[in-house]
Amino acid sequence: MGDRANVFIQQERDPDGSDEWQGIGIYSHWDGVNLHHTVRDVLPLAKGRIGDPSYFARIVVQHTLARLAEAESETGFGLWVTHPDDNEHPIMVVNAMTGQWWYSDDYRGDQ
Repeated sequence: MGDRANVFIQQERDPDGSDEWQGIGIYSHWDGVNLHHTVRDVLPLAKGRIGDPSYFARIVVQHTLARLAEAESETGFGLWVTHPDDNEHPIMVVNAMTGQWWYSDDYRGDQ
């Protein structure tokens, strides 16, 4: 049961020399594509921090969770850095260096 979705915010290239991106992911257990719609809605709030990955990610995460998450709940949302949690939708990828977004199963690669 649930409507699981993930968003991955690409912040910087992996320092091991690969072309993969490191970043932070947002997992929603219940919001499905509504998570994606909400992230698209909050991206303009982070426009001034494109190219500044820490602040860009903070703005996107903070405003997304403020709109969708219940602060007192122990479930419903999570953050991840190594791999997405359960998923039922394509992963929305947002690049903090360019501000571009797309859907992909290869969330650590380029568009």
